[in-house]
Amino acid sequence: MTIEAHTEPAASDGTGPRARTVLVLLALFIVINAADKAVLGLTAGPIKDDLGLTATEFGTIASSFYLLFSLSAVSVGFLGDRIHPRPLLAVLALVWAAAQLPILLPAAGFGALVATRVVLGAGEGPGYPLANYTAFTWFPEKRRALPSAVVVAGGAGGTVLAAPLVILVSDTLGWRAVFGLLGAVGVVWTAAWLRLGGGGPYTARLGPAATDDDPPAVGRGCAPAEGDPPAVAGGCASADADPRTVARGSAPSTVPARRAADLRPAPLADAPSTAPTPPPDAPHPPPPRPVDASSESPRVPFWRIITTGTWLGATLSTFAVMWTLALGFAWLPLYLEEQAGFSDAEVGAIVGLPALSMAVLVLTAGAVAHRLLRRGVTARVAQGLLGALLPLLAGLCLLLATRAGPAALLLPLLVLAFSAGNGQTPLTNAAIADICPPARRSAALGLSYALAALSSLLAPYVTGRIIDAAPNETVGYGRAFDLAACLLIGGALLAALLIRPDRDARTLHPALTRTSPEE
Repeated sequence: MTIEAHTEPAASDGTGPRARTVLVLLALFIVINAADKAVLGLTAGPIKDDLGLTATEFGTIASSFYLLFSLSAVSVGFLGDRIHPRPLLAVLALVWAAAQLPILLPAAGFGALVATRVVLGAGEGPGYPLANYTAFTWFPEKRRALPSAVVVAGGAGGTVLAAPLVILVSDTLGWRAVFGLLGAVGVVWTAAWLRLGGGGPYTARLGPAATDDDPPAVGRGCAPAEGDPPAVAGGCASADADPRTVARGSAPSTVPARRAADLRPAPLADAPSTAPTPPPDAPHPPPPRPVDASSESPRVPFWRIITTGTWLGATLSTFAVMWTLALGFAWLPLYLEEQAGFSDAEVGAIVGLPALSMAVLVLTAGAVAHRLLRRGVTARVAQGLLGALLPLLAGLCLLLATRAGPAALLLPLLVLAFSAGNGQTPLTNAAIADICPPARRSAALGLSYALAALSSLLAPYVTGRIIDAAPNETVGYGRAFDLAACLLIGGALLAALLIRPDRDARTLHPALTRTSPEE
C-alpha cells in the first residue's frame, strides 16, 4: 500500500486564508469541547444542592464523562486515517449537541446526568486528537508546533468564555438551561464547519501499491479529497520537499529529484560504465522520478511507534497532565467556594485565570519550540526537555497550594498548578507526529490521547472518595491535590528522560540517518 499526498503551491506552508479559517474553526471546536467539560464543575454547587449528592456521587457523574472517552478516541482515531475530516468532525459536534438536550427536562436526575455525560464523553473523546490531526494537514512538519498550540489554546478559551456565562445563565435561568445553551452552540458550529471546514493539502491518501503498469505518481497527479483545495496540476511532488519530512511521515511524501541520490547507494568509483552513450543529438532523458521514502522501506509496524521512548514519555506525562485537568474541571470551583471562601461571581472570574494562563503558556511554549527547531536545536531539547519543565512547575505549585495561607499567595499557585502542565501538550503532540508516517499519525495521536485520558476517568471519582473518606473536606482536598502533584512531577521526569524524537525517527526510518541532526 502506498502513501501519497497532494500539495498546494500557494498555501502549502499554512499561511493561506483557507488554512487560517480552518485553524480558527478548529480552535472554536476545542472551545466548545472545553466548555462541555467545564460546565459540570461550574454548576456543581446548584447540582449537588438540587439533587442532594455526596462528593462520591458527584465524582461519579464527573468521571462518567470519560467512561467511553478513551475507547472512542482510539476507535475514531483509526478512522481519521480513512475518513475525511469534514464529515467526521461534524458528526462529533452533533453528538455533543444531542447529549446536552435531555438535561433540560426537570425529571433528569443523577441517572440522566451519568448517561448523558457518558454519551457526551464518547463524542468528545476523539475531538482533540482529530482537531490536531486536521490542523497538521494544513501545515508542513516544521510549522506544526504553533498551530497545535493554537488548537490547545482553544481549550483555555472554552473555560474563559464558559465560566462567567455559565454562572450568569445558571443564576438567571437555572443550571439546566446551561446544558441546553451548549447544545445549541454545537449545532451552530457544525453548520459553519460544513460550509468552511475540511482537510488540508497535507492529507495523506492511502491506496493500493503501485504496479509496474501504473504511470508514475508525478505524472498522473493526486486527486484531492472532497472539499480539499486542488492539487498541483503537475503532480504530487513538491519542489522543495525535505527528505527528513518524508522519512518522518510528513507530507509532501516525495523527495525532490536533486536529493534522490542521497537515499541511494553511490556507484563504485572504479567501476566501468556499461550504459550505452547516447548520441549527441539525442533528446535529454526525463528527470529521475522522486523517491517516496515510504515505499523505499517496509511499512513501519504500529507497535514499533507506540514502544518508542517519545510515544511512551509523551503519553505518560500527558496522563498526569490530564489527571490534573480533570481534577480542576470537576473540583476546583467547589474548592474555591467551599474551602477558600470565594463568592459565585469571584469563582467565575478566578476559574478563568488558569485558562488564560494556559493559553499564554501553550502559545509561548509552541512559539519557543518552533523558534528553537528553526535554529537547528534538536527536538529532544525543543520538545522533550522544554516541555518537561512545564508539568514540573505545575506539580511544585500544586504541592505548595494547600499549604499557602493568604489568598494572595494561594491564587498564583493554583493558577500555575492547573495551567502550566498543559503547555507541554502541543510539544508532545508535535513530537509524536514527527516520528509517525502519515498513515499512522492519527492513530498514534489517538491512542496516546486515549490512554492518557484514562486518568480523567479516575481523577474525579478518586478525588470524591478521598474527600468523603477524610476526617474533613479540608484534609481531603489536601490529599487529593498532593496526589495530583506527585503525578505531575513523575510525568515530567519521564518526559525529560524518554522524549527523543530525532533518535526515534532515525530508528523508525533508517533513511534519516544521513539527514537528521544528531542529538
